[in-house]
Amino acid sequence: MPDFWPSCGYRLLAVGADGRLTLRDDFLRAHLLRPELAPIAESDAAELALHESLLRDPRRSVRDADLAALGDADARENYAVWLRFRARLLAAPSIEAAYVGLFQGAGVDVAPLFVHQLTQVMLRHILGADAEPLEARAAEMLFRAQKITLVEDGFVLETEALVRATEAGYRLISVPIRSVYPPGRQSRFHAVADGARIAWYLARVSASGGETPGVVRTAAVAQGARVAEEV
Repeated sequence: MPDFWPSCGYRLLAVGADGRLTLRDDFLRAHLLRPELAPIAESDAAELALHESLLRDPRRSVRDADLAALGDADARENYAVWLRFRARLLAAPSIEAAYVGLFQGAGVDVAPLFVHQLTQVMLRHILGADAEPLEARAAEMLFRAQKITLVEDGFVLETEALVRATEAGYRLISVPIRSVYPPGRQSRFHAVADGARIAWYLARVSASGGETPGVVRTAAVAQGARVAEEV
């Protein structure tokens, strides 16, 4: 498969002796060329000077006074967000470690854009040069917004995906998760009603002969765990 996701910045990183991704200056420079940080016609002298100096040395220290000197409030905020992200990258021994660190402590304190980018470059590294197109497309679901259309019973869609993935030969593993809902929100999954719809779908699939009993059994076990969790 040709090189995919060329704009994600993966080629601007290095691979360490331990196989993990390590930061290079060009990865940081690429951020400085994004519309959020690149100067515009209205940028003042202080912003131009800061941007130029960071392009020369993306790891240079930036003082609070340097940010305060910027005349545009949006520019000050954008640089502050990026500098916080840069600090995490510089403090971590690898990109993978920086990613894990985002979810420790008080919580994620960088823009979603940066979280998605780190997710993408790590997936690019994991998939390697021999990835199949379907594998790359499936990986995009972990960092790009997806649109789906739910018809009739929405939760059956999850079951169908499990059945089709198993039929295609993908190995499914069960990972324990804990659902956390915002205050005032709760799961829309109804263990009895939705569980019955899922069971009816699996019965129809089995009766149609389209998939082997083992495939249906695998999906049934996975969805049975979901029902048990919600009860």
